[in-house]
Amino acid sequence: MPIVPIESLDDPRVAAYCNLKDRELAARHGRFIAEGEFIVRRLIRSTFPVESVLCTRRRADEISAIVPPELPLYVADHQLINRLIGFRFHTGVLACGLRPPPRSWQQVIAPEGP
Repeated sequence: MPIVPIESLDDPRVAAYCNLKDRELAARHGRFIAEGEFIVRRLIRSTFPVESVLCTRRRADEISAIVPPELPLYVADHQLINRLIGFRFHTGVLACGLRPPPRSWQQVIAPEGP
């Protein structure tokens, strides 16, 4: 997995993590953010597509062990992440997942067998 250092708030690769207090996050191309190691681990093991993982420098070695090789792992200083996401960040790890397209009620209800 590529470990990518992030040095600027303006880096477009971490735009999905900007201003997480923004109520329009769900409308950002169907993305959602998972916070905390336990939730990020669950997301990575789930069937949801994962776009990227972002963590602090001090957690990079530990978190890189759980990130699949095809996912970028963005690493930044703790203070930069606080400024990027818009609040004090304590857990040291975030991931950006993608919501599946909405399903119709016909797709949700399984047809009954014979």
